[in-house]
Amino acid sequence: MSLIKTLAGETAVYGLSFIVGRVLNWIVLGLYLTHRLDTFEYGLYNEMYFYVALALILLVFRLETTSFRYARQEGEESVFGIAFGHVATLGSALLAFVLWWAPTLSTGLGYGPDASTYLRLLGWIVWLDALMAIPFARLRYRGKALRFAVLKIAHILIHTALVLLFFEMPWSEILSPQHVLAQWKSRPLIGVFGANLVASAVITMVMLRDMPLVRRASIALWQKMMRYAAPLVWVALAGVLNQYAYTVLIKYGLGGDIASNVAAMGVYSAAFKLSLLLALFTTAFNYAAEPFFFRQMHRHDRAGIYADVARAYALTATAVITALLFTMDVLQYLLGSQYRQGLYLAPVLLGAFYFLGLYYNFSVWYKITDRTHYGAIIATVGVAITFGMGAWWISRIGMAGAAWATLACYSAMATLAWWWGRRYLPIPYAVRRFLLWLLASYALYYLWQGILRTQVEPFSTADVLLRMGCLALFALALWRIEGPWLTKALRRT
Repeated sequence: MSLIKTLAGETAVYGLSFIVGRVLNWIVLGLYLTHRLDTFEYGLYNEMYFYVALALILLVFRLETTSFRYARQEGEESVFGIAFGHVATLGSALLAFVLWWAPTLSTGLGYGPDASTYLRLLGWIVWLDALMAIPFARLRYRGKALRFAVLKIAHILIHTALVLLFFEMPWSEILSPQHVLAQWKSRPLIGVFGANLVASAVITMVMLRDMPLVRRASIALWQKMMRYAAPLVWVALAGVLNQYAYTVLIKYGLGGDIASNVAAMGVYSAAFKLSLLLALFTTAFNYAAEPFFFRQMHRHDRAGIYADVARAYALTATAVITALLFTMDVLQYLLGSQYRQGLYLAPVLLGAFYFLGLYYNFSVWYKITDRTHYGAIIATVGVAITFGMGAWWISRIGMAGAAWATLACYSAMATLAWWWGRRYLPIPYAVRRFLLWLLASYALYYLWQGILRTQVEPFSTADVLLRMGCLALFALALWRIEGPWLTKALRRT
């Protein structure tokens, strides 16, 4: 089977688990909750999960990627066993800290000690999710994409079912008013976080047999893994900061009081969730591409393979963006009415996630040449842009500043990774072609939105036919120009 087909197949399987999970999360937590939570609660929910993401990065310490790097060289059992022992030890220490200091942490975040229950629930969630990270990485390394997908989907299905049960079941009628579940209806985030905790606990128990043991505790190997991983940890932290720092920037930089700023953060988060449809594909691609890149690192024709993969990603992502741009005004009705005012930011965020995917492609050189410190430098530039431009723009143009800062960040990171990579691992990326297709997509969209659509009634038959015609035209042009290359690339073995 050709390499592109192999990667596409693995992307499809990983993407199935990731996209199904994220779509359910998107429908339940991104859309359904906009009808069950007010904007303040929704903003608080997004801020809390921002801290969860940061904590998981610090605990897992990018030992998934590090294990891919050394498993073949040092032995799978030793590498994954050391990685799991490291994560389990740090995770247990962090859990103890959060359980003890939850009231103080909650007060420091500006929510008072009453929100300490949220932090305790999230502490358990972080601990369980960290324990699962290395076993899931081991499944990826072994190519067991189906088991990976089944477990990931099961996790989100349990979470989804419990959230729906919590909100839709009339607990106050079934139970006495003094019952804990009946009282939790006034604090709905407890139900959301509690559902996540139960789901994580169930999947952790199922995965017990997949959890690696430390067969040979080599301090020297652990130190080597830590040195390799350390720069990547900052890269991962920067990734979370760049993607979700808007929670902090809007909360403290918008100019209003905390409550109104958190509510605005909820509105921005809803628009962000719509744009995550492209990020679903981007992340699914990265799940499959990262171990794939390492498997090809010793081939003499690896540069051509990496170039083909990047081109395939760019073309697919552009097609996804085009489809989303032409249907965004329909998708908005899935949100609660109070959240639709931020939809105008979606085109900017879609462009940002496109460049994030290019960055995943362009960053392969520093991972396979052991120059991960360059990744840390690029990540630092990205964080500086996110916080510097984000804070400045938010104070002047409101929450739109967060979207433009995200676009500036990811495009700068992709540019730096590509520019530096030409020196250490020259890869013939068709960058000009990537950008021309992206510009063509946006040009067609704004032509339709600003000129063609003004001639017909919105959502009329003529409007639907016009937008379908534009999509068909773009797809035809894409196939006529890129079809011969794609056919050739699919034959590469």
